[in-house]
Amino acid sequence: MFYIFGFILLTLAWQVSVCYRLRRGSLYKVAGQRMYIVSAVAVVCMLVYTVLPYTQIDKTAVGITCFWAVMVGAFCLLWAALITANIFSQAVYCNNWMDFRNGNLLAIMILPWGLIEIEKNMNKAKNGCLSIAEKVDIMFAEQTAKWPLAAQNYAALSDVKLRPIDMGGFTVYVQNNPGRRISTTAKIDKATISARKCFLCEENRPAEQKLIPWRNYDILVNPYPIFDPHLTIPCKDHKPQQIAEHFADMLALAVELPDWAVFYNGPKCGASAPDHFHFQAVKCERIPLIADYERLPLSEANGVKRIDNYLREILCIEGKEIADIEQRFGQLLQLMHKDSDEDYEPMMNLVCQYINGGWRLFVIPRAMYRPWQYSAEGDENIMISPGTIEMCGIMIAPRQEDYDRLSAEDVRSIYKQVSFSL
Repeated sequence: MFYIFGFILLTLAWQVSVCYRLRRGSLYKVAGQRMYIVSAVAVVCMLVYTVLPYTQIDKTAVGITCFWAVMVGAFCLLWAALITANIFSQAVYCNNWMDFRNGNLLAIMILPWGLIEIEKNMNKAKNGCLSIAEKVDIMFAEQTAKWPLAAQNYAALSDVKLRPIDMGGFTVYVQNNPGRRISTTAKIDKATISARKCFLCEENRPAEQKLIPWRNYDILVNPYPIFDPHLTIPCKDHKPQQIAEHFADMLALAVELPDWAVFYNGPKCGASAPDHFHFQAVKCERIPLIADYERLPLSEANGVKRIDNYLREILCIEGKEIADIEQRFGQLLQLMHKDSDEDYEPMMNLVCQYINGGWRLFVIPRAMYRPWQYSAEGDENIMISPGTIEMCGIMIAPRQEDYDRLSAEDVRSIYKQVSFSL
């Protein structure tokens, strides 16, 4: 029995030491106080068990008292483990109680070496060291479990069809995604925009939609996804979709999300909310352009690379210095500028990834928002509105008939119309 109490005390001491170092944080203060109470009770129980047999008290009473001392001590161990598990859940999962999807919780609750993981993650939470990418993973698990709209639409992605179209040397895909019909058919004229509430402003978002603050942006789960996962990252301020003053933020965000492709739809190039500045992000492996760039022939001029024979103009700036990236991007903006675009920046889509300690920025110049097929009538109508994802090699077709009939010739026609060659 002495060894049992030794184990109890050792575990409690470890748990109390963890809470002591975090007791100044409001999240852990109450838990730390409870740990002290539990520890004190366990110490009293051990003293009762070790001292009482040497007294002159009746042996039957001593036996009963010692029995209850063992029971109370064991209860203290379980209670302390539950408190610690709750702290772990708050620190890692942002929940107020245990998340039973975590398979390690059973070990954490009863085994002292499980506290190594607890302490590591609690210290991360205390010091604000959870990375943006880690927080995003936590938020996605939470939102897709508890937000019905997100849960339904992300579950529906498992039924989304993807059809390859051989373009001779590379592949373009067609995705049948009915959930994207709202974005594909969005009207962006001034009258329509002024008549609706901005769905990216915080006061107009669904109550269930959570956020991760980053600089002057909110990182959100996109409830109408193209891929799983899919982020929307609006600016906290309601300001137009113009990249110039936000370009450095795009580079910094790519560093925070190393496995993600951060992309930007210009105000006339696929943005369904051109009145509110925002980025989006999806996992890099979802973007055919990224894989094609690493295997297809390239040409280079003035430090800017170009994918050869790719049907649309794709320019790439690579570098490890922000100033260098910004300078070359500024030069491209000058080349893309047209006199008719006085009120807007040059038409373009951007994709940025951070890889091997440097940036890879894809610049996709645009000549047109939508191809003639979008507004055609009858059998010639194709409801495809090219944004960044379409220009990267995945045509989003909300209608089944467009998914079924889109041909390589249609893809060539669409790219030829909407792409601008420098």
